Amino acid sequence: MTTVDQPRVPAGDPNGGRFAAVIRPESPIELSGPHAGGTYKFPPRIVDVDELLAFWTSVPISDEDCETFCANYKEYRDRQAGAASARYGEANPYPQAEKPSKKYADGVSPQVAEARRIWKEGRDLAVTEERKKDRTIYDVAARDLCRLRGLWENTWALSPDDRELLSRQMFVIGDGTQATLADFASRYEFENFGIAYNVKKRRAEEEAQRLARETAAATKDAAFWTKDSASYLGAINTNQVSQMNPY
Repeated sequence: MTTVDQPRVPAGDPNGGRFAAVIRPESPIELSGPHAGGTYKFPPRIVDVDELLAFWTSVPISDEDCETFCANYKEYRDRQAGAASARYGEANPYPQAEKPSKKYADGVSPQVAEARRIWKEGRDLAVTEERKKDRTIYDVAARDLCRLRGLWENTWALSPDDRELLSRQMFVIGDGTQATLADFASRYEFENFGIAYNVKKRRAEEEAQRLARETAAATKDAAFWTKDSASYLGAINTNQVSQMNPY
């Protein structure tokens, strides 16, 4: 066996100091994990089920994260309703009249009009059935659902046994709903829609806030110079300017 003396700092002191760091290129350094930091948008890779659970039950989630989750879910459900309507139309062609007839006020026979009414009822029923899958996201539950979605999507680094164990873990969200992680993932279809932030909207809101602050400051300045201009000019001669300055 070969031994390697680890250098001390300061050098030459065998009885004191501390050992200097020794770089071992063959040993990988873990840069991720629960202690490496991470956010809701950019979470770390966590391989321990308890550490993963601890991270996702405590990571800060902003109002924007909640609003984005709710908006993306609604957009997805709207697309699904539209897809149900389209599928019905593909399977059941819209009744067409052979040719317009002046004999009828709207140009179609009563038979065609009735067929169209039945067609529309069938299409509306298909959309209604799809809409039954919609879930209401209450304000008190939005943040919890963000956590559960993040938790569900980041179980990929766990062992198969731990993933199965976590999928059966019960949770209670803000609106009182109690279910397993797998049930929440199925009900809210976590895997079927992505989280897309409205960057343009956020930048527009930030710009509006900046302009509002500048306008408020300018209005305050204008009010001071307009209201107290005469007094201010008089104060110049009595060295009282500093006492009048509201800032």
